[in-house]
Amino acid sequence: MSKTIAITGGSGFIGKRLVSRHLELGHRVRVLSRRNHSDEQPTNLEWYRSDLSNPDNRALERFVEGADILYHCAGEISDESTMDATNRAGTDRLAMIAAGHIGRWVQLSTAGVYGYPDSGTITENSSPAPCNTYERSKLAADHAVLGISEAKGMPWSILRPTIVFGHDMPNNSIRALLRAIQSRRFFYIGPTGALLPYIHVDDVVQGLMLCGHEQNALYQTFNLSENILLEEFVGLVADELGCPPPAIRLPGPLIRMCTGLLQHVPGFPLTISRIDALTRRVIYPSVRIVETLGYSPLVGWREGVRSMARTLNG
Repeated sequence: MSKTIAITGGSGFIGKRLVSRHLELGHRVRVLSRRNHSDEQPTNLEWYRSDLSNPDNRALERFVEGADILYHCAGEISDESTMDATNRAGTDRLAMIAAGHIGRWVQLSTAGVYGYPDSGTITENSSPAPCNTYERSKLAADHAVLGISEAKGMPWSILRPTIVFGHDMPNNSIRALLRAIQSRRFFYIGPTGALLPYIHVDDVVQGLMLCGHEQNALYQTFNLSENILLEEFVGLVADELGCPPPAIRLPGPLIRMCTGLLQHVPGFPLTISRIDALTRRVIYPSVRIVETLGYSPLVGWREGVRSMARTLNG
């Protein structure tokens, strides 16, 4: 049976793949985006050009009306001055309008709401500890959905992926890491055992689809990550690029001291946040989504990274 699917942020990195999946299934898809649509679009696709930060937005009522699933994938990731208005207030406004008019709400959140400890295990029961404006606004958006659900009975699911990667990802951090390995500028920092919390974009879409269609997903929050040993990641990339695997490993305290002194020098490649990212030992288990919804990755980190490495210079 054809369903009506509403997707905010449908022209974004994750949203456009979600749109494609539902169009392939023959569903009627509505997209809410700040961008204009192309002149050619399928007959079962409706485009609503709008901005969630705009408090006077009548288009939202037409967008949500009668949708079987509303995927909320929109969010401001760059401009801190508008993050609260878009991510928190915009979510609150949209959910208030949607309650009673949709079958279920699926929220794309972020594992960043848990903060960035140096080590340990982060589960869905871990206490949130957001560190920046974006993560605080996303946590506030999650709370807004829960509050409206409690008040009006709107069914919901929340997906919290870790760092999402893929060919057209807006963040260049993984590409920079691949290039450092390729150019033999990469070196390990501190002892072995650091973990990279990456997840391929198509696997995030798979998680969202399960949250949207599985009955067991209702009123649940799911974390989603692959916990990748840094040495395994680097070895795979070096093999794919045909370059020698890095062999240099330097003490963490020394590198942090040098970076603290030199990070403001133009062209210096390291920052404290990059060092943190390459030395953390945090595990984000995906046990709940696997056991509850039967999740399994469509792509997986190995094939996703190999694909990015193959097209690095393309």
